[in-house]
Amino acid sequence: MQLCFETEIQRLGKITEEHDGNDGQFGVQSSSSLMPETQFFELNKKIKHMESKLHETLATVKIKEQQVWELELVLSNNNFPKLEGTSSLVSALQDRKEEVKSELEVLLKKKMEAEIEYLILRRTSPNWQILSEDHITLSNGLRHLAGDQEQMMLKLRDAEDKTLKLRERTDKLGAYSEELVRTEYFLRVQHMVCKFSLYFIFQLTLLCVVFGLFGMKLMFPIDGVAPT
Repeated sequence: MQLCFETEIQRLGKITEEHDGNDGQFGVQSSSSLMPETQFFELNKKIKHMESKLHETLATVKIKEQQVWELELVLSNNNFPKLEGTSSLVSALQDRKEEVKSELEVLLKKKMEAEIEYLILRRTSPNWQILSEDHITLSNGLRHLAGDQEQMMLKLRDAEDKTLKLRERTDKLGAYSEELVRTEYFLRVQHMVCKFSLYFIFQLTLLCVVFGLFGMKLMFPIDGVAPT
């Protein structure tokens, strides 16, 4: 029993050291850990199973202790009738007592192993819970980051579309501006042509009037003036 207890204590120390080492390497192994929350749920399941097993073992130990106590009470009673076959009955009771004691010792060993394993699991559970919470937080952060990245990509695409549309509108406005410049130049030339045309027509008309008046003066001389 003592050897078994020492063996379990050594195993507890090794498991604790391995677990602490794994905690120290969390920064390296967290990326390779597939689903720590699943392992945490499995660990809780094992803890509940060990609790149930420990309760069952304790109940069985109590029953065996009661049987040993009853057998010791019977064997310690000195009022056995001096009948034939009493010695064989006492011997059978003693054998039964030894058998129950052996069973009780085995159960106590199992109880001790279950308690040690339960303590190991209980000690490991908070660390796994922290690891699971950190992993969940990291997963949520990555999911949120992915959502932000997707929104950013959508905004970039929207900005690119707006840039293309703005460029098209700029090109159209440039072409329209060039057309306006050409139209303005044409209108200016047309205005100048019209202006010079009107001026030429006015001068020509004035010249015709002068020539007409001069011709009329030659054709119809003024009275009182004799021709020479």
